Amino acid sequence: MVCYIIHHKVRRAVSLSSNGLRSELSHLPAKLPRIVVYLPEEVKADLERLAKSHYRPVSNMVLSLIQEAVDRAKSEGRITSDNQSPQKSESDEQE
Repeated sequence: MVCYIIHHKVRRAVSLSSNGLRSELSHLPAKLPRIVVYLPEEVKADLERLAKSHYRPVSNMVLSLIQEAVDRAKSEGRITSDNQSPQKSESDEQE
């Protein structure tokens, strides 16, 4: 029997076999901020099929889609990066 232990300080998975031997399985990603999204069943099913067609977990597919949308909005000037000051619109200048 193998028991899996997650060591939270170093964020890695360690297996502990019945004979007491420990081995590192893989590094886990650092804790990232989370959001909750409620989807209609049809959209969820489509998203699952899309992720499967790209050989990705659904959460990774969602991250990729969001990143693409954010990058596109930045390149079109609709949003700015945190390190850039937002561009003033004409209405801001009139105040």
